[in-house]
This record gives sequence, C-alpha cells and structure tokens, in this order.
Amino acid sequence: TRLWCVFEVAAYLHIHGREADLQFRPVFVEKFLLSMFVSTWMASMLLAVGVPFLLHNQAMVLLVYFVVGFLGSFLFQMNVRSAIVEQRHLDVQLSEFDCRRADCFVEEDRRLVNKSIVFWYGTLDKFNTNVRRKLRRRMEGLTESCHVSYSSALCASSPMLGAFLSFLAGYIRSELDEIG
Repeated sequence: TRLWCVFEVAAYLHIHGREADLQFRPVFVEKFLLSMFVSTWMASMLLAVGVPFLLHNQAMVLLVYFVVGFLGSFLFQMNVRSAIVEQRHLDVQLSEFDCRRADCFVEEDRRLVNKSIVFWYGTLDKFNTNVRRKLRRRMEGLTESCHVSYSSALCASSPMLGAFLSFLAGYIRSELDEIG
C-alpha cells in the first residue's frame, strides 16, 4: 500500500466530509476491455484467414469456431477472475492498513504525511481506524457498483462482430447464388 495514495483519499474525505463525491474506477475495467478487444480482433483475423481455406470442410469450420469461442471465453473468465482477486486484495489491504507499514519512497515525505495525519486525526491509530472502517466501507460500495457499459463491451467486441457479419453475408450470398 502506498502511503500517499491512501492519505490523499482520506484527506479528501476528511476535508469534504459526507458531501465528498469520490468516483473510483478500478484499473481492471480498462484492462478487461483491452484484452476483450485484442482477443476478438485476433479471433476475427483467425476466422478471416482460416475459414476461406476450410469452406470445403464444414467440420473444420465448426472446429475453428469452437476453438475461437473457447479461447475468447477462457480470456473472459481469466479477466473476471482477475477482477475478483483484485477487489478482494483491495479489501484485505484496507482492512489491515497501517500507515506505519505503508510504502513511502522518500522518508521526508513520510514525516510530512505522518505530521499531517496526526494534525487532522489526532493520532496515527485513529487514521488507521478511519481507513480500515470508513474508507473501506466507502470503497466497498464504489467498487461493487463498477460495471462495464453495454456500449463499451460492444466496441470491445466489434472486431468479432464485423467478422461474423462478413461471414454471414458471404454465406447468404453463396446460398442465393445456389438458388438463383
């Protein structure tokens, strides 16, 4: 835990009290969207390159779709698991927080931070209690409400959507050519 990071949040809450409007956005959301975009792009490239060579073998096309779908699902599950682990880790860090053990790269900064903490909260232990209880409760509510919007998920999966629509259009066109 970095002393400055927790101190800045706690200071903001101390100054603004109950009216403080904090908005946390955990990093795992962006990491999830980026990995979703990259994996769907890779899958769409695999399908765009692989499927035309396999059109004569329907079983191989289905196998390619299965493998691509499985890999995409696997990456999705890994990201969801990572998000849950990060959220639990944050909860543990806050529940066991002690500003005396927090990382601070410059000792002069530690003295300045500790002096400010004692001025605002009375003692370092009161500050620790504030972080462990109030800040932790506040963070629980903020991280639980974190979500990925449908538009963000749609944008992240757009490469696969484009590949699927292209494949579908080609399939429909080939069926129409056989009929006509």
